[in-house]
Amino acid sequence: MLEFIYSGKADATYQKKLDSFIKPDLLILDDWGMTPFSDIMLNILNEVISERYENGSIISTSNRPFAKWGELFGEPVISSALLDRIFHNAHEE
Repeated sequence: MLEFIYSGKADATYQKKLDSFIKPDLLILDDWGMTPFSDIMLNILNEVISERYENGSIISTSNRPFAKWGELFGEPVISSALLDRIFHNAHEE
């Protein structure tokens, strides 16, 4: 998803690609956090999560426990904001 959105910077379709993940009622992030995010991908993820925040649902699956999700993000300020938005109104199963 993040690489697909980023590819839009090369052909001026960035916003259109970003919107395709912001507008649906439900976004599913499968196998969340297999590897840490680069700064560029972290910024794109932040855009997606921020725009969806309280406007659309997200289902995420991961083999990592919630307590370890912060390790995926190198930038502490963005990490804190992202995790706050993800966990606000979250339900753990």
